[in-house]
Amino acid sequence: SALQTVGTNNVVISYDLSDTSSSGLTVEIGISNDGGSTWDVTKTSVTGDVGAGQTTGSKSITWDAGADFGNQYENDMRVRIRATDSFGNIGDYTGSSNFTVDTSNAIVSSVSALQNSGTNNIIISYDLSDESSSNITVELDISDDVGSTWTVASSSATGDVGAGVSSGSGKSITWDAGTDFDNEDQSGMRVRLRATDAYGNRGNYSGSPSFSVDTVDPTVSSVSASQIGGSTDVVITYNLAETNNSTIELDISDDSGGTWNVTSASVTGDVGAGVSAGSGKSITWDAGVDFNSQQQSDLRVRVRATDTYNNISLYSQSSD
Repeated sequence: SALQTVGTNNVVISYDLSDTSSSGLTVEIGISNDGGSTWDVTKTSVTGDVGAGQTTGSKSITWDAGADFGNQYENDMRVRIRATDSFGNIGDYTGSSNFTVDTSNAIVSSVSALQNSGTNNIIISYDLSDESSSNITVELDISDDVGSTWTVASSSATGDVGAGVSSGSGKSITWDAGTDFDNEDQSGMRVRLRATDAYGNRGNYSGSPSFSVDTVDPTVSSVSASQIGGSTDVVITYNLAETNNSTIELDISDDSGGTWNVTSASVTGDVGAGVSAGSGKSITWDAGVDFNSQQQSDLRVRVRATDTYNNISLYSQSSD
């Protein structure tokens, strides 16, 4: 019998050997990759109970198929064995049934990565092919310097990564950059993947193009508010630092920040979705509509920003 050992490229061949002269036997092995039609497969790497000086009994030969039959997948392999004793008596060949040899590397291709809008999750997609279609181990590395180093943590990765992955197209890994790579804004990110199958055949790395990751919170600063003379409009100004557009929230207090319940439905300007970064951003609040017939000296406003990837700034507020 013959069987490839899981985790290796070694094929273990077992046989029984009997002869009246119990020693001094020479054992020959032949290997076929076409169900026994031909016996031309190289066998120079065989070790164990093969060649001259063999004794009778239950025997074992190890064939390193990775050395002699590399990058192959065949399911109609066979071995045959015969023995010659010290007097030149040659026995008939005895053959195994068909068995499978897999020395073909698992292949990762079409790797891409993109941050999911509204989250800190990076979706990594790839294709995986291997003749043994299951029990493949996929490794993930992440770089923040266009592939010069691969030291970014990936402990939060979930999905088609690690052990037990099956081959197929559109495999997917989710990496929580907010956990492993918080407070970063990088455009030179890359990922690379490689796969190892159940027999230890390891493919080359396949890498993604560069992509961007943003886990930095926006910053709102220099908030001020004052009523325009001759009108009921209150102009609120602030500065916004952020790489991407942000959604701006405005709250208004009539008790120096004790509560923030004043209606702000009439606001216009740099508020709500799609606000770009910059200094001197401006919001106009029509207090005559939302806060009519009031006279207060302890009004305050506070502003915060949420960017495209749901990174949320702290509130920044005006004085009274």
